[in-house]
Amino acid sequence: MLGKASLIAIVAGSAAYWLLEGLWMGVIMADHYKEAYAIFEPVMNSAEPSPFIWLVSTTLWAVVLMFLGRRGTVSVSSMATIGAVLFGVVTFNMEFMMNLWFANYPFMPTSLIGVVWETVAGGITGAVMGLTYSKLNG
Repeated sequence: MLGKASLIAIVAGSAAYWLLEGLWMGVIMADHYKEAYAIFEPVMNSAEPSPFIWLVSTTLWAVVLMFLGRRGTVSVSSMATIGAVLFGVVTFNMEFMMNLWFANYPFMPTSLIGVVWETVAGGITGAVMGLTYSKLNG
């Protein structure tokens, strides 16, 4: 059963990851991704969803991260490590498979940059969650 500390850590982690992804996709790499994915425009949705819809995804990732983190001792370092490994491995796998499935998929450098970013974002998200959890349970 998730206690108060876990739930608040999930909310904090979800918000942190949402902000990091918004910064990355909407500001830092916006032009790069627009150019890299231009060849896929014919099969992409024309309407852009609200950025708040991504809270669903970031919350699910925060729940998975808390679930894994609570298997052991929750700390800033343990959660940061779990987050970095989890997000990095999942992103690498997704990008690798996209590269296999789609002709002209921009694997280099788009996917590799994305894997590095997601590894860092996962570590930061995990650290935020570990800090929140530790402060509320300490």
